[in-house]
Amino acid sequence: MAKETAAPLEQVEDQVRKSYADMNRLYSGSLDAMVASNNALMKGCQDMTSELLNFSQGQLQGGFDVSKRLAASSSFESAAQVQADYVKTSLQAYADEYKKLGTIAETMMKDVLAPLKGQTEALAARMGQPAAA
Repeated sequence: MAKETAAPLEQVEDQVRKSYADMNRLYSGSLDAMVASNNALMKGCQDMTSELLNFSQGQLQGGFDVSKRLAASSSFESAAQVQADYVKTSLQAYADEYKKLGTIAETMMKDVLAPLKGQTEALAARMGQPAAA
C-alpha cells in the first residue's frame, strides 16, 4: 500500500516543484520588467527636467535682453515695438516648448510601458489567454 501511494505523491511533489519554478521565473521576469520600466521613467523625467531648465534659462536671458532693449528705446513707439516683438517670440517659444515636452512625454511613456507589455504578454501566454491590447 505504501508503494501505491508513494508514486502519486512523488508525481504531485514533482508537479509542485515545476509549478514553483515556473512561478519563480514569472516573478523574476516581472521584477526585471518593473526595474526596466522604472529606469525608463527616471530617464524620461530627467530628460523633461533638463528640457525645462534649458527653456527657463533661455526665457530668462530673453527677458534680460528685452529689458536692455526697452531701456535703450528712445521713444514710446520703439518701446512698444520691442514689447510686441517680445510677446510674439515668447508665445512662439512656449508653443515650441509644449511640442518638445509632448514628444518627450510620448517617448517616455512608450519606453515605460514596453517592458511591462512584454511581461504581460509572457504572463498571458503562460496562462493560455490572449493579452489585452
